[in-house]
Amino acid sequence: MNKYRSGIIRFFNFENLIFISIGFAALAWVLDSLLDSLIFHEGTVIDQIINPTNHEIGIRLLFGSVFIVLGIYIQSGIARFKKAEDALKVAVIKAEDEKNKTNAIIESIGDGIIIQDTDYKILYQNQIQNEIYGNRAGEYCYKAYEGRDAICEDCPIELSFKDGKIHKTERSVPTDKGILYVELTGSPLKDSAGKIIAGIKVVRDITGLKRVEETLRESEEKYRVLFEATPVGIGIADLEGKILDCNANMQEMTGFTLEELKSMDVSVTYVNSDERKMLLKTLQEIGRVRDWEIRLKRKDGTIYYALLNADLLELKGHKVILTTARDITESKRAEREKDRFLKAFASSTEGITIADEKDRFIYVNEAYAGIFGYHQEELIGNTWHQITPPEMIAPTEKGLSNTLHNKDVGTFYGEVPGLRKDGMIVPTEVRGKGIWDDNGNYQGHICNVRDITERKRSEEAMKKYARELEEANQLKDLFTDIIRHDLLNPVTVIKGFSEILSENESLPENRKSVEMIIKNVRKLEEMIQSAATLAKVEAMDKLDFEERNLCQILRKVISDFTPMYRSKGMSVEFFGEEKCFAQVNPHIEEIFSNLLSNAVKYSPENTRITVGIKADGEDWMVSVKDRGNRISDEYKEIIFERFKRIEKHGVKGTGLGLSIVKRIVDIHKGKVRVEDNPEGGNIFLVKIPAKRSG
Repeated sequence: MNKYRSGIIRFFNFENLIFISIGFAALAWVLDSLLDSLIFHEGTVIDQIINPTNHEIGIRLLFGSVFIVLGIYIQSGIARFKKAEDALKVAVIKAEDEKNKTNAIIESIGDGIIIQDTDYKILYQNQIQNEIYGNRAGEYCYKAYEGRDAICEDCPIELSFKDGKIHKTERSVPTDKGILYVELTGSPLKDSAGKIIAGIKVVRDITGLKRVEETLRESEEKYRVLFEATPVGIGIADLEGKILDCNANMQEMTGFTLEELKSMDVSVTYVNSDERKMLLKTLQEIGRVRDWEIRLKRKDGTIYYALLNADLLELKGHKVILTTARDITESKRAEREKDRFLKAFASSTEGITIADEKDRFIYVNEAYAGIFGYHQEELIGNTWHQITPPEMIAPTEKGLSNTLHNKDVGTFYGEVPGLRKDGMIVPTEVRGKGIWDDNGNYQGHICNVRDITERKRSEEAMKKYARELEEANQLKDLFTDIIRHDLLNPVTVIKGFSEILSENESLPENRKSVEMIIKNVRKLEEMIQSAATLAKVEAMDKLDFEERNLCQILRKVISDFTPMYRSKGMSVEFFGEEKCFAQVNPHIEEIFSNLLSNAVKYSPENTRITVGIKADGEDWMVSVKDRGNRISDEYKEIIFERFKRIEKHGVKGTGLGLSIVKRIVDIHKGKVRVEDNPEGGNIFLVKIPAKRSG
């Protein structure tokens, strides 16, 4: 229709109307001529058209003018109509644009928006409101939202209609997603004259806020329960000393009720009010006080000791002091009793120690600490493990500790080796007794300890003297054998070649002789060193053991021999674990050095030597594989015995080195043997116990 109307308006423009008006005027001229000729018989039609009378001309011109004026008027009206229509279009476009903007603003609001008329009929809902309640446009709000037949009593829209103000209320709304809590805000919508024509209701989802409030309420209840149930007194006071709150334990400790405490100054409970000032000063400087012992007064005037912890906090914008207090009166009394006993213990010349239920020292007297070379404070808090040799911890656990922990036995008497701070072993005689409470629970033990070093030294001196008598004969035979078989021969060689050299030192052969002399001198030096080592091994203290990593020792020995085996184009391969700990004597390195030295000396050039270590039950098995001449079976048992020297017969390396190996292995209560290497050569096997058996 609009398209048709626009076409008509475009057709009746000014130019077209002029032509149309002229056309109507000409048509009127012809029609009038036709009427005059046919009806009034005033000549032919042609004559009337071409030669009308003056009267007819006037009439016809009048009608033509009327048509022209009428056309002009119509065109003017059409122009005004078109202008009005264009203005209306612009207004409609602007109105639509404003409507779109308004809708966009309403839809962008995170709350539900409802517009309803003064009869409470819903005119509009935004998308948020549709999501909450569904699209209820056209329905009455009380029916759509509340299922009621009349307006709600606290309806914010009704109240805003009455007084023209904004009103709020809260509701719980059942939905298919559960209970929804909303805040309703109603405000009137007025026209330009100020008359209320509708109402706007904003619906805000406050479910999350309600849940937070509920959580905070529950949390406050829980903290209140914790506040009351805590087994120490808790109080809150301001900086002026006014008590704001306290738990039941604090009331019981002080003897005051909460109402009484709130009505008084906290400094009244202090024996010395200056200590309250000191507390405030410390809190203001560092914000907290920890484990402060103080004397306080109860309501009945009795004095008690308390252990205070205080923190300076901010509560609702105000500085407050949170204090926890524990009554330590009984523990102070017990501490005084303990001090009296400790003074008696301190004067004792025997070592006295008291341990708790976990065997930690809670007291040692000076005599006890002195036995092991410690100060008293160095032992407090530690256990007897600190003063026990590592290899003796398990036996001591089985003997001393388990006995004291056994209520049916409860007492111990015996000798226990101790470990001094400087690493020395100290023999002690221990008398111990377990301590038990009325319920049969182990509470700790008390021990008297006596240093029996002098007694043991006397006993050991007698044993050592007997051993030395026995070993003296063996050493005599050893040095006789060294002089006769190992030292005499190289000296003879040196002497013989020296004589040749002196006769004709310019001969080329002399150079070879010199080389031979040097070789034997080195051999002599090596033998002397080996003899010295063996003598040292024979005489050393057999109790001198320490925990060492055998793998590290083997790697060090291999590294030390690197120049020697590389000079022969040889390689040494090592395999084994990274941690191979054992209780060994420092001379353990001599075993591996002698075996590797022999392997390098008596293996062909450009061959490979293999050194390895692996676990063998509770022992470590060390192997050294060489590529030298095999040792025949008849010599494999006696090759390590120095006093059963064998003839060479092609067998090399049967000197002092293997005797040293055997002696050190024996000291470790281990074993050594030699086997054939399937790849050629020999395999020397040494078994070393990981732990000392005694």
